[in-house]
Amino acid sequence: MALNLDYGSKVVNGVLDLKTLVTNNPIIKATLERQEEPLLIEFTGSVPSEDFLSRRHDPISFNWPIRVNYRDRSFKSNLKGTITHIDQSMAMSCLISARGEIDAAGTGLDVLLKGIEGGLQIEFAQMVLKLDN
Repeated sequence: MALNLDYGSKVVNGVLDLKTLVTNNPIIKATLERQEEPLLIEFTGSVPSEDFLSRRHDPISFNWPIRVNYRDRSFKSNLKGTITHIDQSMAMSCLISARGEIDAAGTGLDVLLKGIEGGLQIEFAQMVLKLDN
């Protein structure tokens, strides 16, 4: 997974390669291992917060509406996000974590990954740094 945060607009763009998923489902695991090309899900969403990288703060929890793109399909989803401040010596930093579900039928993933019922649960955490000037 790769995330990019625009510090000015607070827009996060991310890419997740489904081939990196960890699963205990042997059918899904075998299907992912057979794929030669990356299976990229792209998502974008704005973090609804003030400039959380300019000052210390308590944890910020928020509903995070995102747009998800997979192959030729695009749909909206929601993640539960949290921004936690972390003290660093020369930089302001925060941990952005989120979890949610991607609708397998809405993306066509249910056709590719036999054995998925309902949705695909995702969870991630990413450290964001902003150096002091």
